[in-house]
Amino acid sequence: MNLLDFCNKDDPRPYVNKPIRSNGFLYATNGHLFVRVNDDESVECADWHVDGICRALDEHIRCSNLENMVDFSLLNIPEPKKCNCGDLDFQDVDCDDCEGVGNFNHGEHEYECKECDGTGKVSVKAMPCQTCNNTHTLPDFVKIGENSFNAKYIRLIATLPSVKISTIPVANQHGFVFDGGQGGVVALGV
Repeated sequence: MNLLDFCNKDDPRPYVNKPIRSNGFLYATNGHLFVRVNDDESVECADWHVDGICRALDEHIRCSNLENMVDFSLLNIPEPKKCNCGDLDFQDVDCDDCEGVGNFNHGEHEYECKECDGTGKVSVKAMPCQTCNNTHTLPDFVKIGENSFNAKYIRLIATLPSVKISTIPVANQHGFVFDGGQGGVVALGV
C-alpha cells in the first residue's frame, strides 16, 4: 500500500502532502478521506507536528459504527466515465512571432520561424474543461447506505485489502476497516 496515494501533494496544507506519524501510527489524508496504519519507520513523513489532527482522526475511528459494515466487494463501483472534452490540455494557436505564417522576411531573405518550426502554430495550455477540470473523467458517485460519495475516493479505498465500510455515518463520515488499518471517508454534501 502506498500511503502517498491517500495524500494530496497539491494541497497547501503540509499535513496532507505526505503521511504523518503520531503515537505509533501513520496517517494519510487528502482532506476527503484518511487511512491509519501501524507505524513503519521506512515511510517518509511530513515534517509537521499534527497531534491534534491525529487525535481527531483517532476519535473518528473510535466512534465509527463498525456494527453495520458492508464488504466492499459487494458494492457496485462504476468504472470511470470519460469526459467528451477530448484532450484539451493544450491547443494550437497562431504563432505570435510569425503571425501564423510559419516564416518571415528580413531584408531580402525569408527565414523559417524558430518558435513554431515553420508550422505557423504553437501549442499553449488550454483553459480547463468546465465539466472535468482536464482530468478527462466525469465526476460520478457511489451510494453507500443513505449517503453518496465521490466515486474516485471509493475506487481508491477499494484498492485496500479486504475493505469493509460502515453503512451508518458518524458526523457525515463513514468509517472503514481493511487488513492492516482503518480509515474514514466524507460523504458528499459536507
